[in-house]
Amino acid sequence: MAQSQAGSKMMAAPRWMRVLLGASLALNLLVLGLVSGAMVRYGGSDGLRPPPRTVGTALFRELPPEDRRALRDRSDGMMMMNGMNMNHHERRMADAQAVSAAMRATPFDREALAAILEQQAAQREGFQKSVQQAWIDRVANMTEAKRQAYAGRLEHAMNRSTSQTRRMGTRDK
Repeated sequence: MAQSQAGSKMMAAPRWMRVLLGASLALNLLVLGLVSGAMVRYGGSDGLRPPPRTVGTALFRELPPEDRRALRDRSDGMMMMNGMNMNHHERRMADAQAVSAAMRATPFDREALAAILEQQAAQREGFQKSVQQAWIDRVANMTEAKRQAYAGRLEHAMNRSTSQTRRMGTRDK
């Protein structure tokens, strides 16, 4: 009977092996924690943090979903009326290609490059003004309660963004 009990027992790992396995696991968890923490703090593998939110971003994000949708639809319509009937990425690529072509031109034409940049700036300014007017119209049509709630969400978002920026800035000094 003693022989059958001894045969059914598994051999325990030596103490040194269990300590080594525990230390290895602890070291792996430490490295994983450091990498995860760095990615959260610095915003990813490129080592850059996302920029703090702008007021314009907060103005849009804190709107009720139906107002955001209406502004988005209206801005898409405004872009099409202004001959900017391509999506944001395509427009940015076209703008970059125009600047690149002007920079590569031989002979270099400073005035042509300046004209391209002025045209792009005028398009952005016109679009921003039309979106701004649409936003003001939306806010003006809100009830008092909705406008007060929106202002509260906006303040909260900007305070959160400011405190995050402040914390990040003190770490770098």
